[in-house]
Amino acid sequence: GGTVVLDLGKLEGIMPVKEQIPTEKYKVNDKIRAYIVDVERGTKGAPQVIVSRAHNDFVRKLFELEIPEIYEGLIEIKGVSRDPGNRCKVAVYSSNENIDPVGSCVGQKGVRIQNIINELNGEKIDVIETEEIPELNGKLFYYLDTVTSNNQEQIIKKDIIGISIYKVIDVNKFQNKEQFQEQQGEQTFQNSHPATGLNVNDEKVKTFDKLEPTELKKVTSKNEITVINLFASWCDPCKREMPELVKYAKHSNKDVELIGLNVKDKRKPAQQLIDDVHVNYDIYVAEEDFLKKFKSYNIPTTLFVNKEGKVEKVYLGELSEKTLNNLVLQLKEEH
Repeated sequence: GGTVVLDLGKLEGIMPVKEQIPTEKYKVNDKIRAYIVDVERGTKGAPQVIVSRAHNDFVRKLFELEIPEIYEGLIEIKGVSRDPGNRCKVAVYSSNENIDPVGSCVGQKGVRIQNIINELNGEKIDVIETEEIPELNGKLFYYLDTVTSNNQEQIIKKDIIGISIYKVIDVNKFQNKEQFQEQQGEQTFQNSHPATGLNVNDEKVKTFDKLEPTELKKVTSKNEITVINLFASWCDPCKREMPELVKYAKHSNKDVELIGLNVKDKRKPAQQLIDDVHVNYDIYVAEEDFLKKFKSYNIPTTLFVNKEGKVEKVYLGELSEKTLNNLVLQLKEEH
């Protein structure tokens, strides 16, 4: 449970408790991989190497070792967020349209990613594809889902916008994820999101059950507010969010309708997710270019649309029943 001392040959390596993976136990004569964080002068003046297995860059280096496309620069790692020993999020990007950055990292039958998971002693890894977003505030940002409040601060400093349950602005006011959730409501709409002001009424979609073509305006025109939740079966935050949406749909107002819009997904796993959650609201399938057209580069994203089909507000990330209810009430008050 204390500091681990490593034999590096002519040098001594030190792995402090904070740099260890909490779920791991280290024994004498174990051979381990670690990331060099710093080199300091020891008590006797000899160099002392500080190493880490909990550092985000340790994951980066493992990806470089296991995935040739990353080592060769064909795929870039845009962000890493970890709760060491529990789960890890890695945002990847490729400017080459012929390369699937997520598929390349996972490998055939998951072989590549499994090697990294094994090295991290079973830590769950989610690989997320990011896109360049030059529209936001004139800067280049990247979206990345996160795990803990400490990582939120670190990610913001790296110009990455979180898409989980928090808003980047003023996030450091909150001490932890739970306290931040309590503050959700008025502060969580993304008023400057590029989709705000666009109109969805001409968008062609298909009903999920029978794949019958229709238009979104048939839904939006009959409601004061239509809540359009963009989701996919491969999106972990979507899976966590959908049971909350089901709870909301049981008690939603007459003039507000919640619908799901399945994007960039395969039908069989999407159907399985819908069945598992017992979805009680209508689901539609989006056209292939919907995300790009509405500049919704990551999911879950939720669009709040008025009777004329105009996107009035956008929420980035995972919704709870309480948060969705608060956001709808806020939108009503503004009108």
